[in-house]
Amino acid sequence: MAQQLGGFRVYFPNLIFKIIPDARLSKNQAAFRVPLHVNKLDIKDYLANIYNVTVTDVRTTV
Repeated sequence: MAQQLGGFRVYFPNLIFKIIPDARLSKNQAAFRVPLHVNKLDIKDYLANIYNVTVTDVRTTV
C-alpha cells in the first residue's frame, strides 16, 4: 500500500511484529513474533528502515 505525500511515495508495511519479553536476552537484543511468510531480510529491512536501528544478526525459529 502506498500513498502520495508531497511528491514522495510513502509505503506502509502490512506486517505485525510483536515483541516478546525474554529475561535470557541481553539489553541489546530483542525477540519478536512475526508472520511465517516474513524472511530474515524482511525483518532486518523493516527494523532498520522503520525504527532506524542497526541490525547485526537475525535468527529465526519456527
